Amino acid sequence: MEHSPDDPAPGGGDGNRRDEREPPQIVGEEKDGSLYPYDYLEEPSRPSSRASSAGGRVSPSILQDLASGDMDNVAWSELPVERVYDYFAQATSLESVLRAFGELKAKLGVEELRGLELFGALREKLCTQKTWKARDALQLLEKRANQQEYMGQKAAEGVKVLIVGGGPVGLRLAIDCLLLGCDVRVIEKRPSFSRNNVLHLWPFTIEDLRQLGAKKFCGKFCAGAIDHICIRSLQCILLKISLLLGLSFHAGVEFLQVLEPNADTGWRAKLNPSDHFLNQFEFDVLVGADGRRSTVPGFDRKELRGKLALAITANFVNYFTREEVAVDEISGVAFIFNQKFFKELKADTGIDLENIVYYKDDTHYFVMTAKKYSLLKKGVLVADLPDTRDLLHPSNINKEELYEYAVDAAGWSTELPQLDFALNHYDEPDVALFDFTSIFQAEYAARALKRRGRDLILCVVGDALLEPFWPTGTGLGRGFLSAQDTAWMIRGLGQGRNMSELLCEREVISQQLPQTTPEKLQNNIKTYTINPFTRYCNLQLRKLPVQSVKHLYDTDTIGTSPALQRGSFKMKSSAGSSSSNKENRAPTPSSLSSPSIPVPSLSPSRRPLAEGSVNLAYYSEPASKN
Repeated sequence: MEHSPDDPAPGGGDGNRRDEREPPQIVGEEKDGSLYPYDYLEEPSRPSSRASSAGGRVSPSILQDLASGDMDNVAWSELPVERVYDYFAQATSLESVLRAFGELKAKLGVEELRGLELFGALREKLCTQKTWKARDALQLLEKRANQQEYMGQKAAEGVKVLIVGGGPVGLRLAIDCLLLGCDVRVIEKRPSFSRNNVLHLWPFTIEDLRQLGAKKFCGKFCAGAIDHICIRSLQCILLKISLLLGLSFHAGVEFLQVLEPNADTGWRAKLNPSDHFLNQFEFDVLVGADGRRSTVPGFDRKELRGKLALAITANFVNYFTREEVAVDEISGVAFIFNQKFFKELKADTGIDLENIVYYKDDTHYFVMTAKKYSLLKKGVLVADLPDTRDLLHPSNINKEELYEYAVDAAGWSTELPQLDFALNHYDEPDVALFDFTSIFQAEYAARALKRRGRDLILCVVGDALLEPFWPTGTGLGRGFLSAQDTAWMIRGLGQGRNMSELLCEREVISQQLPQTTPEKLQNNIKTYTINPFTRYCNLQLRKLPVQSVKHLYDTDTIGTSPALQRGSFKMKSSAGSSSSNKENRAPTPSSLSSPSIPVPSLSPSRRPLAEGSVNLAYYSEPASKN
């Protein structure tokens, strides 16, 4: 039960823990690399306590069908286009989103299209008076697509990207890759979106999602002062946006291994199931967005250890009664700032906490750090064992006492009138006890392989790159930043930039991430793009020696090929020297808030370089925040 609130269980996608149910039923026939009318069907999911509300008034029958999970009895052929789109916009599960979108494509006669062709066809066919909801959503996406970094969706045209993990960060990266013109496939090991946990949203993530049209699919998105969202709801929002942009999404597909090119094929992946057509998909970029136990190979991690920290997450059903609405959230209370609160909690219940957070979303979500002696005294932990893995082994945890501990802490802290556990995808109370004593970070954000003259970039994003420290709510904010940084690197690949140059730049940018907070980002969040200079302050990209990234570029002309199975070989990064050469830097942009932020041209001009160096001076750092 060692899982963080922002991290999936071992071996899975960025958005959910491992699902032991039967694999999803593959349906339809393959057409142009995708399954028609949708990629798979799972068993109808357990009805949610409340369907998310999208913008605009929707027929109660639609909400009833979605809440029941029964979409097979919908008379799709008899529905007008606008009603089919309403089903899609209101869908609250992975299966219902894919099912409704497949029916929408069939209704419009665009079943065989994907990518830019599908996006263009949807804009043409849905931008009418009757389908104003679809028109509004597509116009927002068209506005985003017009950002100059995307170069009319041709900046990385022809680049093929495989993203492992269909969580929020993987889907957010897919959106930018689609806008760059890439051929993008996302695989997700799990057959459903099932995580109830709630994520804190930084101001820029709220603005980013609004610009992408999140409110068109979830009317209550960040209403008022709300700055959080349920993981499952966010995944559905991002999936809908991605599908409108032409994403090919495949659930129930597990990444196993990278396959090197041969005389006839390029870089491919070995997947489970072995007969899935994506086993033949050749790609230029492989991205691990599948959590801290990422299966994408070749990324060492460093561990940052602190004192023992044990946390509990708990989700309770939100009945949306007046009494529940009246209860205030707890955005984050620590013992040092409110000792009276925690001392009274201990005196009344025997529960001793270091901090607690309560968010009111699709569920009542609590996360708290409990002191070990308190868990032992209350009988949650059976025995005091020295090794943390043994301490938190299921055999050493009394589940009933854990449930009671969570209920008592939540009830005392909020006085909620009714505390019934929400169920996870195992149909068990959604409560978890985990250890976040150690925080893991990848040694590097990207690396590259070259075999038979074919390059492959491997990247990690989100929790796979930098595990979040949950009390500070950094998971999604830094995850989105890492996705945009990776999209910038993919853009560079599409522009034909030197591989060593791309790796150098990516490492410099990734070093900003662990120290990044909302206060340390550029002030004008409305102008953020994939260009890192629109987001980071004091970012310096200078001339760096090739030697500093030599260990990150593995070619078949240097050494031998290591095994490429998941979790296999280890690479220890060596400290590379860096130098500053002001004469080799581009002029500083006068204002990053200006709409005319410079971007590299298709064939950027470069000054002569010293031997053994690469030029990263497309931009220099801004003089100050906006």
